[in-house]
Amino acid sequence: MQLRVVNAFPNARSISRGSTSLIRRDITIRLPIGWFLSLLETFILPGVQWTEDPKARLYTLVHRGNAGDVAFYTRLAHQRRAILELGAGAGRITAATAAVAQQVVGIEHWEGMLAEAEPMPDNADLLLGDACNFALDTRFDTVVVPYNALFAFGGRDKIIAALRCARAHADDGAKLVFDCYVLNDDDDALLLPVQEELIASIIDNGRRINVYEWESPLPGPRAFQMQYRYEISTTDGKQYSVQDTIAHHWLPPDEMDSVLSAAGWRLDRIEAAFEDRSLQEDDVQMVIRGTAVG
Repeated sequence: MQLRVVNAFPNARSISRGSTSLIRRDITIRLPIGWFLSLLETFILPGVQWTEDPKARLYTLVHRGNAGDVAFYTRLAHQRRAILELGAGAGRITAATAAVAQQVVGIEHWEGMLAEAEPMPDNADLLLGDACNFALDTRFDTVVVPYNALFAFGGRDKIIAALRCARAHADDGAKLVFDCYVLNDDDDALLLPVQEELIASIIDNGRRINVYEWESPLPGPRAFQMQYRYEISTTDGKQYSVQDTIAHHWLPPDEMDSVLSAAGWRLDRIEAAFEDRSLQEDDVQMVIRGTAVG
């Protein structure tokens, strides 16, 4: 069986600063632009059976990455000795970078996501663990955190803990690279509650899945939750609903220097995501580059 997009909703593609929805600054990049463009490249994706954790399968159907991120991390990984990936999910970036690096290890806390992973190459491993507190017997020359994952770790202290743990496993001079969306403290108007919206309709193994999305602020600074409802219709006429919530704690670009420094990294550059140029005011996605220091 195969997955195909039944309908892509054009109003879910707005990413202007004037948008009322933070998702249009975040998940829109993650979903309609990144996901639909990758679907245009492949047109169809192989379908698989439900795992024991249907939320993991639903997450992977919706969150397909940002346009250009696989190529970006693959170029970065070329001829690298050992790459550590935090928040590896189902191994989308892990598998791609393993094609050109000597060794890749991905850490993922959600067991259901690991069950969604395709078989990895012999030089790649996906491990169940906490990105903020893990212990491996390998030293790495490159650390990556793709696809906004750093903002899902639980806040500034957890982000520092994850980067510090990665630093403990990194060679002196190792490179740190991660991508995430751009928000600043004066963007708080975008954190107002956003009403539920139908953003996609998908066919997966004969099931029609209508995906609804909305968002709301969380208590505390720089925090919001993205909420999803999946209305699922099966081939035998049964209908049921699955709901999921993803909490994000974001950091503005001007805090990256202090956060990296607190974790043992030097900030080298903040650039527009996957474009190899300096970050501009209207950019909505950024790449952070750093170096491990003593």
